[in-house]
Amino acid sequence: MSFFDGLLAALALGALAGWILTARRLAAARRRARRVLPWHADGKPVQAPAQESARFGVWELDPETGIVHLSAGAARLSGFPAAPRSVDPSELAAVIHPDDLPAALRVFEAALRDGGEYQVEYRTRYPDGSYWWRRQQNRVTKVDGVPVLVGGAIIDIHEERQRVQALADSAARLPLAEGTGGFGVGGL
Repeated sequence: MSFFDGLLAALALGALAGWILTARRLAAARRRARRVLPWHADGKPVQAPAQESARFGVWELDPETGIVHLSAGAARLSGFPAAPRSVDPSELAAVIHPDDLPAALRVFEAALRDGGEYQVEYRTRYPDGSYWWRRQQNRVTKVDGVPVLVGGAIIDIHEERQRVQALADSAARLPLAEGTGGFGVGGL
């Protein structure tokens, strides 16, 4: 065996050893994560921690049964306990603010009819009676004119809506403050 053949064999052996060590470290990390994180029976991680942190959840409508399947995050944002659940659409409609329900239903029905992506904002009633703003970003996929995949994300936008309202309130008070103070930015 020549010097270069020996060198190549050593490099190959080193690469193999490195790959084995990396695979063992990855397997150990996965075992540690399984003890800490919730996992599905199929071995895939549950997205609940990410959904809770980002304040969103995912849902899917089964077009054949009409049942809506909510992730833990989607259930929580819909005013239900934070656990995956399947519900009838009427249960979801019951927690939407009465002023927001007609527009939300029109958007959803148009999406089922036409397909494609859609977005709707509405308020959800919580068990304590308070209402919180939500945005749904969703998609309806149709094949031969029939919905086959209907689902999307529910996003918590309550703080965003509160900040926008605070800015609007402040802007509405500005002319009053300028008139009372006898000054304004109009003269600059």
